[in-house]
Amino acid sequence: MERKKTLISLASKAKCTGCAACADSCPKNCIEMKYDNEGFLFPSRDTQKCVECHMCERSCPIVTDKKVERTEPQAAYAAKHLQKEVCGKSSSGGAFAALAKVVLEQNGVVFAAGMDSDFHVYHSRAATLEELKPLLRAKYLQSNMTGIYRQIKEALETGVPVLFVGTPCQARSVKLYFGDATNLYTGEFICHGVPSQAVFAEHIRHVEKKTKARVKKYDFHTKRLSWRRNTIHIQLDNGKNLDTNSYNNPFLYGFFKNKILRRSCYDCQMRTVERTSDIVLADFWEIREVDKRYDDYDGVSMIIVYTERGKKLLKSSEKYMKCNEVSLDDVISCKKNLKPRSYSMAGREAFMRDYMTKGYEYAQKKHLEPAAYKKPLKYLKDSILVLLRKK
Repeated sequence: MERKKTLISLASKAKCTGCAACADSCPKNCIEMKYDNEGFLFPSRDTQKCVECHMCERSCPIVTDKKVERTEPQAAYAAKHLQKEVCGKSSSGGAFAALAKVVLEQNGVVFAAGMDSDFHVYHSRAATLEELKPLLRAKYLQSNMTGIYRQIKEALETGVPVLFVGTPCQARSVKLYFGDATNLYTGEFICHGVPSQAVFAEHIRHVEKKTKARVKKYDFHTKRLSWRRNTIHIQLDNGKNLDTNSYNNPFLYGFFKNKILRRSCYDCQMRTVERTSDIVLADFWEIREVDKRYDDYDGVSMIIVYTERGKKLLKSSEKYMKCNEVSLDDVISCKKNLKPRSYSMAGREAFMRDYMTKGYEYAQKKHLEPAAYKKPLKYLKDSILVLLRKK
């Protein structure tokens, strides 16, 4: 049977962010998010099922004429959770955990990224503190948002508060999808970009081949030594643990050097001071330069408030974390990804070309060799400070 042609026009592969709003908006479920050969999610449409309602186009932040209002930042804070245990389970200062707890206490729900046993990242729903735990730590991968818009819609219709936290492009899509819903709080983190799921899977297989053991757990940012050590922790099924500096990890090297990111990340339209969310979160690596009084080796979160709604949520969460206001100008100055900037795609094109034609092992050895990216003096200094702190 000849497939009928439709007039639906979605974002190009160069601009699509993989937010999955088009898939969730389709009343006929004819759009499915699928990984391409580079390891990124894109919509795949069944033209036989399509009734040309154009709901997918209206929900796509790239294609639609509707725009989400961007606002200027109001204030910036250095934050740390009051409970050491919670801070230890978080990637930085535990700000997200504090904000989420406020929403959960009001019988609300939280949507954020979690990782399954196959090391795929999905946005998940949490209605309890126990369900929140897998969503606390950073995952340097793009989450699959399929089905999340429908779950958020169900929650909003019950009248309970909802907190959504994701990448800037995901948060923009949620704001576009639901407008200014009174019980919806949106948060985003300052994003460098999202790397390939396929390359990460190859990285896992490479580690398993090298160690002759299965990877049970992969922590992109452990605090086993110190928050500032920026260490990756890999747990193997033979009982051994691998702790490596992220700058010496092939996958993270490719991430930091912009070799394995999604195409839309290289000219990201969300990389501006003005944002669409109520609150912006980040690791406060630069706290020593902004205000060293609040530096802490257990981790510090950066919080930027953009709306009155965000201000209200932050105020309610202060019973769970200590917030110290810092210079907004200094924060904007130190965070490069709060300002418009583009990345060169030259490294990406070279890596992907070899990855596709010669395989991962060859491409990793040629393009993801991290030796030249070591920062020995910086980490030697931090290591000495950690040892002195433990005495």
